[in-house]
Amino acid sequence: HHMQAQSTNPAPYCDASFDDAQGFFVDDHINTVAFGTINNNSGSQFAAPHYVFYNNLSVANFVRGNTYTLDLNMTTAGGCGYGVWIDFNQNNTFETTEKIEGNTNNMLPVGGAATVNQSILIPLNAVLGTTRMRVRIVEDDFFTQGTNFNILPCNVSTSATDVMDWGETEDYSINITTATDLNDNLLSNALVSYPNPVTSAIGFNQQLTGVIAYKIFN
Repeated sequence: HHMQAQSTNPAPYCDASFDDAQGFFVDDHINTVAFGTINNNSGSQFAAPHYVFYNNLSVANFVRGNTYTLDLNMTTAGGCGYGVWIDFNQNNTFETTEKIEGNTNNMLPVGGAATVNQSILIPLNAVLGTTRMRVRIVEDDFFTQGTNFNILPCNVSTSATDVMDWGETEDYSINITTATDLNDNLLSNALVSYPNPVTSAIGFNQQLTGVIAYKIFN
């Protein structure tokens, strides 16, 4: 199922498109991004200039201090690197410290499907609310975005020699939240224990639905 995106404009974030320059077209692209409740199987490379902001997907929640599995599947026609960034401080810039995943020493395997499976910790100091995640695969045979395929989140310039020629960039909206989404008053009224004080047996009257874990201590 191919998701049609609503936006090809990265603003207020930096340009991360590709120019397919240097005479021939190379198909390097992101097939699947799975992270938290995001599960986007976009398959083929998005239309030139191969940048897409999937702002039509439901926004996934990520709890500060929790760890989530990032699964990527990419098609590599040439010597590629990749990077994943989350704008944790919400200043509309992908800092080096906000690169949560990416290869730095070697290029991805050439001529097939490259997979990534990595645990990602959401930092406790991440700003709450909706922010941007960027996933990028870049064929960087000339190391123009740093040595050892240390891919950057943005294009260097509009020059044909240092703009990224081949690849794909996918942006997503994610929501940074805290563990306590339920109102404390709701919680206290939703679980009533009796009798009080307890003598030999304790009973619970539970108004919450779903699986609930109890911790009882004196």
